[in-house]
Amino acid sequence: MFASNTPKSLLGLALLALWSTQAMAAPKAALQALLPQVQALSQEQSVVAAVNAANSTHATLSKTEIRTLGRQWHEGLQGKPSAVLTTVNGSALTQELQSMVAGSKGVYTGILVTDQKGLIIGQTYHAKHYAEDGQGFMKKINKDGASAVYYGKPAKDATGNGSIGVPVMDQGKVIGAILVNMTTSS
Repeated sequence: MFASNTPKSLLGLALLALWSTQAMAAPKAALQALLPQVQALSQEQSVVAAVNAANSTHATLSKTEIRTLGRQWHEGLQGKPSAVLTTVNGSALTQELQSMVAGSKGVYTGILVTDQKGLIIGQTYHAKHYAEDGQGFMKKINKDGASAVYYGKPAKDATGNGSIGVPVMDQGKVIGAILVNMTTSS
C-alpha cells in the first residue's frame, strides 16, 4: 500500500529523483559561494595560534588517553563534571568562535576547530564526540591535505542546512581543521 505522497509510477520516481538532485544542488552551490569566508576563518591568526598550542599540548597523548578524555567529554554532555569540556568551553578560542557566529547575522550556526589529532579545541555547540578524527570532514582533510574542502550536512548535534570543513594551515602545513555549520537560505 502506498502512502498518499509516494510516487506510484516510474515517471513519479524519476521526477522525485530530479527534484531531490536539484534541491541538493542549490545548498551546495550556496555553500561553495561561502567557501572563501570559511577559508578566511581558518587563517585567522588566533585560530592558527590556538591550534599550534593545542598540537604542542596534545602531542604525546596516547590513544588510551584520548579515549579517556572522550569519556570525560561524554560525561560532561550528560551534566557531570568534565574538565575537558569545561576547558574547551572556557577557552579564548571558543569565545572568539562565538563572536564569529554572532557576527555572521545568522549565516554561521556553529563552528568547531580541531587540532591535528582531531581533538576539539574550540566550539560553539556541543559536538557529540571530543575526538572528531573519524568524522567525514576530518577524513577528507586527512586524505586530501591542504587542498581539502568538505561539503556536507551539519551533524545531528548542530543546526543549519549545510557545513564546510577546511584545513587550518600554518606555513603550508595542515595543523588542524575547522568545520562551519551554516544556513544557506533564509
